[in-house]
Amino acid sequence: MAPATALLEATGGALDLICFMDAFHDLGDPVAAARAARAALATGGAVLLVEPFAHDVPEANVGPVARMYYAASTALCTQNALHQGDRDGLGAQAGFAALAAVLGAGGFGHVRVVAQTPFNLVIEARL
Repeated sequence: MAPATALLEATGGALDLICFMDAFHDLGDPVAAARAARAALATGGAVLLVEPFAHDVPEANVGPVARMYYAASTALCTQNALHQGDRDGLGAQAGFAALAAVLGAGGFGHVRVVAQTPFNLVIEARL
């Protein structure tokens, strides 16, 4: 594993697409990762997040999928973020509003859900 800043060093800011596949919520400093992704994007590039589906309000996250995600988040995702020096850990039940806020803090002005299933949110972020 490398710090988010290594992305820019490795690419020089020439990537058209950066994908975080079921990983963004695991990061100890997702704002820094968003900033690094923004810096590594070519003009017109985009970031794609595939994240566990969650409602913005925790009370709405009910049912077997939500229970599984909360259990996995407690055992794996949150522990990983804490190990990285968790500054703004999201957990597996972040929801679109929390993810959009982190991406906005990382410099992305256009964030939207492009698809959702009972299991995932697919989010696009652009400058």
